[in-house]
Amino acid sequence: MTLIMKPGLSLVLTDIHNNHVREAYSRILTLGKGRADRRMRLVELEQMPMPADERVDAAEYVDVLREAIEARNGWKRILERCSDHRPARRYRLGDA
Repeated sequence: MTLIMKPGLSLVLTDIHNNHVREAYSRILTLGKGRADRRMRLVELEQMPMPADERVDAAEYVDVLREAIEARNGWKRILERCSDHRPARRYRLGDA
């Protein structure tokens, strides 16, 4: 899980952002019949109010959606953009 710093806020987890992006992408896929139609849906979405959550960066939200729409594997792109890329920490026996 990645931590994000925003002015005036404490550390925020990208899970919040990820949920909004996944919900929007799912809706765009449902309503859009092809890539061109999905692009139009994204333009419509950009004209609407962004998620009512101060922890969501609106520019990144739209950018992640745009990348997913243009990709053949949009869900994978969302997962890559919204996940933590740090390797897992390994512990040795006896470490506490």
